[in-house]
Amino acid sequence: MHKDTVAYGKMISGLESIKIMLDDVPDHTCSTELHHLQVQSFIFLSHAAMEQYIEEIALWCADEAMSKLHDGSIITRL
Repeated sequence: MHKDTVAYGKMISGLESIKIMLDDVPDHTCSTELHHLQVQSFIFLSHAAMEQYIEEIALWCADEAMSKLHDGSIITRL
């Protein structure tokens, strides 16, 4: 699986769409409770986007391995 896959593109798109949450947060400090919550929210949503990407890679690997097993009786680790 290459970095230019649909799953990778979806992850990058998701990360780009949530980074606007940090537009009004100062670079090196959280000066208000709202800034702190915005950073926490960004971290949470970033984690979710990366987790979805990893899950899609795992499903792709499992599907490929099952396909090789059923099509040619080949057991593989990919």
